Amino acid sequence: MGSIFENSPVNEVIFGMQFDGPILSINSVMEIIDIFKIDYPEITEHPPLPSIVESPNKPKTQRMLNTFYSRKHIIHKGKNKLIQVQPDRLLFNWRKEDTTEDYPHYDVVYKLFAQIVETISKKVNKDIGKKINQYEFTYVNHIYLNEFGMNEYEPSNIFNIIQQKYQLKDINLEYSIPQEDIGGVLNTSIKSAKNKNDNRKLFVLENTCRGFSSSTSMNKWFSSAHKILFDNFVNIITAKAKNIWGYSEE
Repeated sequence: MGSIFENSPVNEVIFGMQFDGPILSINSVMEIIDIFKIDYPEITEHPPLPSIVESPNKPKTQRMLNTFYSRKHIIHKGKNKLIQVQPDRLLFNWRKEDTTEDYPHYDVVYKLFAQIVETISKKVNKDIGKKINQYEFTYVNHIYLNEFGMNEYEPSNIFNIIQQKYQLKDINLEYSIPQEDIGGVLNTSIKSAKNKNDNRKLFVLENTCRGFSSSTSMNKWFSSAHKILFDNFVNIITAKAKNIWGYSEE
């Protein structure tokens, strides 16, 4: 890519795929749990996520399956990785568990996701690659105000797309940009928040690509989405933010 951040504010990365229907049965989900149980021993139950389909030129659609099911979190023993499974969706998260932990970068995390997909395809359901109707890739960034010498929400110091120079009580900004190259959409959201452990104020910046193209391989789709997400992040932050996070162009 030619550009890097030495001190990225990335807090979580999510890779995912969605299927055109509930192709993973309860037995399949239990088999997945069993396959990964040595490294991912903890299981928790969560409400299912809606199925979302986004394309460049059509309205976003959402649906919920009309049968009861749950979403399983299959959590790594190190707590910093998890597999999410529901009948029509598979996700893999890397998340910062320790404040000293650095984001290991795209290639490392994507390889883990691709290995999980390959294992499930070989051992559980060989047809998952034929049933995909959406890929998704999300970066969640936690941007603490104190890193910028700020006590109040002044987003123009961090984001060059916001020009207001005065303090805000809070902010919730969202926008979407069509992305023909990935057959989908880039979604960006900026929200004010507080850390639940130490009450520090922060901005949560979330960038997500969703889309699908039957003529594009999984590797190619995620590589293209990665470039879109990286370029968008670089384009919307100020020079001060780039300096604080150690941005450089090689």
